[in-house]
Amino acid sequence: MKFGPVPVDQAAGGIIAHAVRRPGLTLKKGDIVGAAEIAVLRAAGVDRVTVALLEPGDIGEDEAAALLANRLAGAHVRIDPPFTGRSNMFATRAGVLVVDAPAIDAVNALDEAITFATLPPLRAVVEGEMVATVKIIPFAVARQEIDKALSVAQRGAALDRAVQADEGRDDLDRAARPETRDDRQDGACARSAPATRRRSDRLA
Repeated sequence: MKFGPVPVDQAAGGIIAHAVRRPGLTLKKGDIVGAAEIAVLRAAGVDRVTVALLEPGDIGEDEAAALLANRLAGAHVRIDPPFTGRSNMFATRAGVLVVDAPAIDAVNALDEAITFATLPPLRAVVEGEMVATVKIIPFAVARQEIDKALSVAQRGAALDRAVQADEGRDDLDRAARPETRDDRQDGACARSAPATRRRSDRLA
């Protein structure tokens, strides 16, 4: 992926990285630059625009998020359409959330562009509650990295199921106990913490 300011005439197919606002013109972050947008930019006197340009072998953030979410989600989980590189997952009925923590850690360890986070394992959830999210951080990611993530996830659904009460009484009993400090730390942030620390170290 190429990223940076380019002449407007060379921006076709690019993804707007920073909003462009002029009288009568608004291009939002994430908008795709086409012929009509180029004409409007020229008319507004804009010479250069900052965009992300996908290269051969790249896959856009929304497509990548949708592919990975569909591979990771298990039974009784609904996946919302992706937006800005994020695909959220919701329980379709009440029960207990069961996740494959090693698979989640393996996905998060692959590439800093790919993040998968869930609620804590064995958390009691209600219908419609968001239980997990996939986030592709840049505008695009190398397809080979997504293929690696799909391969890792294929070994076992990282978000397994939201179990109905009568299907998982033992799990519900454990989930109903008073939440401890350790339980709270085992949530979405904890699941992606190793990858987050590595990314923070690189930015330091």
